[in-house]
Amino acid sequence: MENPEDRYVKVGQINTRYWVLGQGSPLLLIHGLGASCEYWRYNVKAPSQGCRVYAFDLPGFGHSDKRIEDLSLSFAAEFVAAFLDSQGVERASLVGNSLGGAVSLQFAVQYPHRLEKLVLVTSGGLGRELPLSFRLLRIPLWGEFMAWALGYQTRYEAHSKVHRLRAPGH
Repeated sequence: MENPEDRYVKVGQINTRYWVLGQGSPLLLIHGLGASCEYWRYNVKAPSQGCRVYAFDLPGFGHSDKRIEDLSLSFAAEFVAAFLDSQGVERASLVGNSLGGAVSLQFAVQYPHRLEKLVLVTSGGLGRELPLSFRLLRIPLWGEFMAWALGYQTRYEAHSKVHRLRAPGH
């Protein structure tokens, strides 16, 4: 499937890339660590038949601004609320994968009146303590390098597995 059109909006001081498709109830897709909008490329079309689907690059990921001072879940939840405000959306359903699940959970805690429904897909943030790998991402430069490396590794693994699944001659 071809990716939806890239759009950009300033959310506070953060230049943010996002996609939007369809009409209806707002549905926000939040990607995981080392990912971007592209994580959802195969999942945006079907729900856009009855929903207005948004997917964006979290601050520090994809094509959104990289220099972010605060990488806390609280900041990320505030960012989600500000993104929804930028789109004129008061309440939305959230689907969060991995880190996006943790962000969605934090949003539910901070903004319960703005949440319609919550779907968690292999969500982070369900334990008592933030994993060491997430805490390490807060270290300047190290966190940026690890996010880049994780994204590169994820793309490499996906490509190698898909390549092996193809039939000979295809």
